[in-house]
Amino acid sequence: MKTHNSHTQSTVRTPNRRDFLKIGAAGMSVGLLRTIGPGGQSSPTAASAATATGPVRVVGFLNPTNKPLKEQVIPQIEKKLGLDIEFTMIPYAAGYLEKLMMAMASGTAPYDVYMWWDQLFPTTWKNLAPLDDYIKQYNYAEVLAKDFSQPWLRFTTNPGDGKRYGLPAIADLWVYFYRDDMLKKAGVRVPTIGRPWTNEEWGTALEKLTKPNEKEYGYALLGKRDPLQVFSLAHVYYSVGAEMFKSNWYPNYDDPKTVEALTKIQKLRGFAPPGAENFIHDGVMTAFGTGRAATGSFATGWIMGTQPIMDPGLASQVNWLGRDPGTNSANHVIFTWCWTIDRNSQRKDAAFRVIMEMLAPENNETVALAGGSHHLFVRKSTYKNPKVIAKYPFLTRAEELITDKIRPIFFPTQQEMPKGWHEIMDAIALAHSRVITGESPKKVADETQQDLLKLMNKWQNLRK
Repeated sequence: MKTHNSHTQSTVRTPNRRDFLKIGAAGMSVGLLRTIGPGGQSSPTAASAATATGPVRVVGFLNPTNKPLKEQVIPQIEKKLGLDIEFTMIPYAAGYLEKLMMAMASGTAPYDVYMWWDQLFPTTWKNLAPLDDYIKQYNYAEVLAKDFSQPWLRFTTNPGDGKRYGLPAIADLWVYFYRDDMLKKAGVRVPTIGRPWTNEEWGTALEKLTKPNEKEYGYALLGKRDPLQVFSLAHVYYSVGAEMFKSNWYPNYDDPKTVEALTKIQKLRGFAPPGAENFIHDGVMTAFGTGRAATGSFATGWIMGTQPIMDPGLASQVNWLGRDPGTNSANHVIFTWCWTIDRNSQRKDAAFRVIMEMLAPENNETVALAGGSHHLFVRKSTYKNPKVIAKYPFLTRAEELITDKIRPIFFPTQQEMPKGWHEIMDAIALAHSRVITGESPKKVADETQQDLLKLMNKWQNLRK
């Protein structure tokens, strides 16, 4: 049996800007998400790359999860199922989302299985195959109910037709992380889920942890204008009882509490390392992982992927608060990367069987122990595996955070606000960047309120 587990080149040529504009695909630059619907889809009757024979073609982005999945798990799945699997990995920064949007919209199914972000499902429902028949055929509904944390499943169903289009592969929470070693060194009480920091304790902790002469700082600030920055700083709003939007999606930047949140974000700059106003993912995680910053609000996947750059043995010192400072809530953003099947694939049954095997608990364990994970696992049983917990001690809290035991904070995800989401997030990120660089929080709030009203009316997101 011929295998393709060493295949690394995409079967789709790299799109140029003209191609990109022609099909109206979605783009994500390394700093700014720009999501546009996949118009201009080719006719399904066009010459198709999809075939009923040959390998099952799987594509995912290059990360510490997919590398051992490809190198160690896929060969075992090939033997077990008697299938030939071609696993392609594309670097995320090399236009992963753009390339997959083009592949889906082409109508030729250059891949059978995609690793796809649940926040982009609203733009691609029509390009993906519903999985309900296969879930029923292989009795997978019981597995989803018993061994998948339900919040991971919430965005995989199309509200328009009630069908499920993806199965979660890896996931992320945004939570407040801290380093035990730096807190103890500074004489700061280590918070717990049962006793999180109050706002006063948080402020005192940041002051004690910020020691510029020792090149140590209290907070790893994601300061650059970027949608990720909005996620990262959401906890500041909740610490003062503020919301970005009212329940009817009416912007809330005319609320004094929101001005208070922007003022607090501005003060965080004083507890952050030099250059933090330009930090995105890499800068934030390098500061945290190398001991220049003691705390911060990150995606769980970031911290798991940061372990290789941490000091030896530091993994046991990394933990998360579970509840954000100053509030009794947590995990204000939840999203997943899902395995999906191209609507025009001629190998849907085989593709679904491959997906089931990739998600098997024993394969979660292999991935975790072989090369690490860049994201959280989605099977509950993985968090009961002593070998996995030994490698990632802070995962002992994960199951509490990813179940309904802690109520998620309201936050505008793209599933809930699909129209113009990227522009709206960018407007909020701009507000954050402006106050971080010293502008008046009140002036920024007033102007942001007007900007958001224009955008919300443009995209008709305001609810009656």
